[in-house]
Amino acid sequence: GESYGNLEGVISYRDQVLLVESAELDNRYFHASASGTFPVDLSFESSSDTTHSRVRSNEPLTGQLEASGDNLDPINRFLPQTIESVRGNFTLKAGVTGTPQRPLFSGEASLTEGTIKTIEIVNPLEDVTVDVALRHDTVVIRTASSVVLDKSRAGNVDVKGTLRIASIKSFDYNLQLSGRGVPARMEYKDFYVLADFDLS
Repeated sequence: GESYGNLEGVISYRDQVLLVESAELDNRYFHASASGTFPVDLSFESSSDTTHSRVRSNEPLTGQLEASGDNLDPINRFLPQTIESVRGNFTLKAGVTGTPQRPLFSGEASLTEGTIKTIEIVNPLEDVTVDVALRHDTVVIRTASSVVLDKSRAGNVDVKGTLRIASIKSFDYNLQLSGRGVPARMEYKDFYVLADFDLS
């Protein structure tokens, strides 16, 4: 299988709390470090001797995560089906408190010199710059811009707004997307457009 590099850490478990004193991951893509506590019940079923875990959803958790690198290839497999790949230089510094059921985030993240390729459009978003802030349950997009190129044409796409994390599987979007002179050539059809748009 694919190797994600060297992982080193100090982890312990006591009183139904998983304690990560330190954890560091190094590979050719990025460096990441993390620490924190996570409330989880690890026990053995006496009848089958199998291990199961149960997250204690309303107990407090804490965490710190820092990461930086110049290649996002490892996360591409987790992207939505409409996104083929994301590449660029990134930094992340974030903290989490609250509970597993209602985590509260703080911190900042950025992407520079990025490229985002969608499945159905030939032209990728290039020179992507993203700067976001994490505020409790909301991701605030402070800056997000990119260029779309097609032969001699170049268009600009900008995004601003917020993304609220309602739950692990549910997000509330409040985004404004604008584009000027954006060329788009479809991947599987003989179809080409040059568009201005404002979407929210």
